[in-house]
Amino acid sequence: MKKKVILISIGLLLTGFFLGLLVSGIVIHCKLKHLPEKFTQEFIQSRMVHHINPYDNQLEAIDPITYKYAGKIVTLTKEHFEELYSIVDSLQIELRPILNDKQYKRISDNMKHLKLKTKIP
Repeated sequence: MKKKVILISIGLLLTGFFLGLLVSGIVIHCKLKHLPEKFTQEFIQSRMVHHINPYDNQLEAIDPITYKYAGKIVTLTKEHFEELYSIVDSLQIELRPILNDKQYKRISDNMKHLKLKTKIP
């Protein structure tokens, strides 16, 4: 009898765990599906227009303005990350003589992860 109760409990726990993973995966996918693989001027411009929700007669005037500023945003973002990567590389160079191999590998891996997470266009 006890074995049966324990097996049912474990089965319910595992089922709940897997359902939780499935639901959280679906929620994350739904929230991120509108994001493109590349951070482009067209994407930024389309998001601006989407948030403004202009009337049809406004769209013609709004399009060139949002496109121009979307380009500036993409350029600034690219410059920002290039400067960030440069600073991170300098940090690693200065820390290298002080850290042991294990510490340096850990910080190096973290910096690689940062660069992968913040890929620039």
